[in-house]
Amino acid sequence: MIVIEGVDQSGRGFYEEALISFRAALALRPRNARALFHLGNAQFALQAYADAERSFETALKVCLLYLHFPYFIVDLFMFWKAGNMLRGYMKVTEM
Repeated sequence: MIVIEGVDQSGRGFYEEALISFRAALALRPRNARALFHLGNAQFALQAYADAERSFETALKVCLLYLHFPYFIVDLFMFWKAGNMLRGYMKVTEM
Protein backbone atom coordinates (compact mmCIF):
# COMPACT_ATOMS: atom_id res chain seq x y z
CA MET A 1 0.00 0.00 0.00
CA ILE A 2 2.83 2.40 0.84
CA VAL A 3 4.48 1.70 -2.52
CA ILE A 4 1.25 2.63 -4.30
CA GLU A 5 1.20 5.94 -2.41
CA GLY A 6 4.75 6.62 -3.51
CA VAL A 7 3.98 5.79 -7.13
CA ASP A 8 1.03 8.19 -6.98
CA GLN A 9 3.20 10.90 -5.45
CA SER A 10 5.87 10.40 -8.11
CA GLY A 11 3.24 10.53 -10.83
CA ARG A 12 2.16 13.94 -9.55
CA GLY A 13 5.77 15.16 -9.37
CA PHE A 14 6.07 15.01 -5.56
CA TYR A 15 9.36 13.14 -5.62
CA GLU A 16 10.56 14.10 -2.11
CA GLU A 17 7.32 12.76 -0.62
CA ALA A 18 7.63 9.67 -2.78
CA LEU A 19 11.12 9.02 -1.35
CA ILE A 20 9.61 9.00 2.13
CA SER A 21 6.92 6.52 1.06
CA PHE A 22 9.37 4.17 -0.66
CA ARG A 23 11.77 4.27 2.28
CA ALA A 24 8.89 3.50 4.65
CA ALA A 25 7.97 0.50 2.48
CA LEU A 26 11.60 -0.65 2.54
CA ALA A 27 11.74 -0.30 6.32
CA LEU A 28 8.96 -2.88 6.46
CA ARG A 29 10.33 -5.11 3.68
CA PRO A 30 13.98 -4.33 2.83
CA ARG A 31 13.98 -6.73 -0.12
CA ASN A 32 10.97 -5.19 -1.85
CA ALA A 33 12.23 -4.95 -5.43
CA ARG A 34 9.24 -2.87 -6.54
CA ALA A 35 9.90 -0.27 -3.82
CA LEU A 36 13.60 -0.23 -4.69
CA PHE A 37 12.83 0.26 -8.38
CA HIS A 38 10.42 3.14 -7.75
CA LEU A 39 12.81 4.65 -5.20
CA GLY A 40 15.44 4.68 -7.94
CA ASN A 41 13.02 6.38 -10.32
CA ALA A 42 12.28 9.12 -7.79
CA GLN A 43 15.99 9.58 -7.04
CA PHE A 44 16.70 9.79 -10.76
CA ALA A 45 13.97 12.43 -11.16
CA LEU A 46 15.66 14.43 -8.38
CA GLN A 47 19.00 14.04 -10.19
CA ALA A 48 20.44 11.91 -7.39
CA TYR A 49 21.98 9.64 -10.00
CA ALA A 50 24.40 7.73 -7.79
CA ASP A 51 21.61 6.94 -5.31
CA ALA A 52 19.34 5.91 -8.17
CA GLU A 53 21.98 3.59 -9.58
CA ARG A 54 22.42 1.94 -6.16
CA SER A 55 18.66 1.47 -5.79
CA PHE A 56 18.37 -0.02 -9.28
CA GLU A 57 21.32 -2.36 -8.70
CA THR A 58 19.87 -3.50 -5.37
CA ALA A 59 16.50 -4.17 -7.04
CA LEU A 60 18.27 -6.30 -9.64
CA LYS A 61 20.19 -8.22 -6.97
CA VAL A 62 16.99 -8.93 -5.03
CA CYS A 63 15.30 -10.26 -8.15
CA LEU A 64 18.30 -12.42 -9.01
CA LEU A 65 18.44 -13.75 -5.45
CA TYR A 66 14.81 -14.85 -5.56
CA LEU A 67 14.72 -15.58 -9.30
CA HIS A 68 11.74 -13.27 -9.56
CA PHE A 69 11.60 -11.00 -12.61
CA PRO A 70 8.64 -8.63 -12.69
CA TYR A 71 8.10 -6.63 -15.89
CA PHE A 72 10.03 -3.57 -14.71
CA ILE A 73 13.18 -5.55 -13.92
CA VAL A 74 13.64 -6.60 -17.53
CA ASP A 75 13.53 -2.93 -18.58
CA LEU A 76 15.79 -1.97 -15.69
CA PHE A 77 18.37 -4.60 -16.62
CA MET A 78 18.45 -3.34 -20.21
CA PHE A 79 18.82 0.26 -18.95
CA TRP A 80 21.62 -0.77 -16.57
CA LYS A 81 23.48 -2.67 -19.29
CA ALA A 82 23.15 0.28 -21.68
CA GLY A 83 24.48 2.62 -18.98
CA ASN A 84 27.49 0.40 -18.35
CA MET A 85 28.20 0.16 -22.06
CA LEU A 86 27.93 3.94 -22.42
CA ARG A 87 30.26 4.55 -19.46
CA GLY A 88 32.76 2.09 -20.95
CA TYR A 89 32.57 3.80 -24.33
CA MET A 90 33.09 7.22 -22.75
CA LYS A 91 36.22 6.00 -20.94
CA VAL A 92 37.67 4.62 -24.17
CA THR A 93 37.00 7.81 -26.14
CA GLU A 94 38.52 9.99 -23.39
CA MET A 95 41.92 8.31 -23.78
